[in-house]
Amino acid sequence: MKEQNPILGHWTCPQGGKAEVYQTKKAGRHFYTRCACCGLMQGTGAALQQSIFDNAEFIAGISVVAPSNVVMDRSRVVEGEIAKPALDFDPSEPVQGEEVEAAPEKSKFNYLVPLGAFLAAGAAALWMH
Repeated sequence: MKEQNPILGHWTCPQGGKAEVYQTKKAGRHFYTRCACCGLMQGTGAALQQSIFDNAEFIAGISVVAPSNVVMDRSRVVEGEIAKPALDFDPSEPVQGEEVEAAPEKSKFNYLVPLGAFLAAGAAALWMH
């Protein structure tokens, strides 16, 4: 079983709750949050990542890497609290060392089941009249 990422701090979620802030170890090093009112939030959009970065209260002594799509504010860099930003992140690129699942091939006959159900329903309707 994978080891869970440590809690980096807390952030006020969009609903006003106290969310725990975590960070992925994958490319981009994005934050994700977990709270009672919103549940798990894993959005990687720049606005959300910037909001978490700017407003989270990080635990003292915890090393945080700025996500790749965050603009770093020099006032936020305090005695090694915030490390240099992660390298650029392209969500379409597979992470090195991570297996990419191939999409299952679509059969040319996938349309037959819905078509058959439609025709059977039509035949039943005609038979009932």
